[in-house]
Amino acid sequence: MESLTIRWEGCAGEPARTTYLVNDTAVGEDDSGFDRVLEIIRSQQDAKVILKIVSISSFGGKSLIDTLPFSNRFEEFRSSVGAKGYVYEFF
Repeated sequence: MESLTIRWEGCAGEPARTTYLVNDTAVGEDDSGFDRVLEIIRSQQDAKVILKIVSISSFGGKSLIDTLPFSNRFEEFRSSVGAKGYVYEFF
């Protein structure tokens, strides 16, 4: 089974912006980048989806979902993944 590893990082010089990567290839920034992530997930229905959490210093009383840069769109992500689900990978 093919896998899609989704990760994100702050944009160089603009840490408030987010760059999204799929299998280590940048696919876009902020909402438009996340839109592209969802398109890729939907187009590869059989692929295992991995959310790669590269660094997290503290949850600060928040849930893991609340710490994601797309937390306000998490249900959209979950719907795109569907029944196959997803896994977290921590580094």
